[in-house]
Amino acid sequence: MYNFIYKREGKVLLLKKVLYNSRPNPNLVAATKQKNNYSWYAILIVVFLLWGTFHPAIKVLSGDVEPFLLNFLRFLIVAIVLAPFALKNRIKVEKNDLIGISILGFIGIVLVGVIDVIGVSMSTALDNAILFNSWPLMVIILAPILLKETVSRRAMLGTLLGFIGIIIVVTNGEGLSEFMGSGNISGDLLILLAALCFGINAMYSKRYIEKYGGLQVTFYAVVAATFFLFIGTLASGQLGGALELSTQSIILILWIAVVTTALCRVVWFDSIAKIGLVETSAFFLIIPISGIITAHFFLNDPITLYTVVGTILILVGVYIVQVHRNHKVCEPHH
Repeated sequence: MYNFIYKREGKVLLLKKVLYNSRPNPNLVAATKQKNNYSWYAILIVVFLLWGTFHPAIKVLSGDVEPFLLNFLRFLIVAIVLAPFALKNRIKVEKNDLIGISILGFIGIVLVGVIDVIGVSMSTALDNAILFNSWPLMVIILAPILLKETVSRRAMLGTLLGFIGIIIVVTNGEGLSEFMGSGNISGDLLILLAALCFGINAMYSKRYIEKYGGLQVTFYAVVAATFFLFIGTLASGQLGGALELSTQSIILILWIAVVTTALCRVVWFDSIAKIGLVETSAFFLIIPISGIITAHFFLNDPITLYTVVGTILILVGVYIVQVHRNHKVCEPHH
């Protein structure tokens, strides 16, 4: 820091510049950083709790709004909300990369969104919250095949625990004959298929995110997906249903679009830049827990002993897998 000292000697003004030692106190810097991290932890807890409400909301909407129309309206709103945040950086995306991001938008948004809505309409919001968020386990299964990545024993253990948990949740303690005759099995399998598609999207998005940042990649993928969803909505004759939406449906669509998709993702990407990918990813485990709680209290989805045991195994497995993968991933720059 500079301090300027003025001294008059007759008509001459002398200026002396005194330089003080301005090296920061390491303890003060560390304390400030830790305090900022705690603030981000509190924000992330709230955000991921809100994110978990997506599952019961989508369950309610799946009975009132057709899959293509629901996802078209959702991501149209998301594109509008994300535009100011994504475009202010003015990052130019190469043409070939735009094509790749658009394909990922089709896989990770169109297919995931439509399949998940159909799946949850045949299952429960509770199952959706648990099974869909097992997608990191799908990544570990596919990474050696599609990306030729080596998977550690720890990651394999996490995947094994996770899939044991999936089996427990899906079967809910029923025998094979009862399980095969269950009304939820088709829906649960579709939810797992949606999780698989999301896992593929996550794997191939990595190089684009490292190059352009997560927010930009998400925005362009959403724009492309919105176009595909518009074509699908138009072709399936669902577009007219937008004029017949109930007040409840409109409120829920705005909620899942603005809050659980756009807002949550903006905070997510910002938190990666502030506290890092590894620490941020740990908070993803809050999503299924929030989904289970809200589905139970608002939709009366039953929580059984099998649900609790299976969920714990899945969460432990996902945590082990995320730690394994995140230490290998470069943190995006925003």
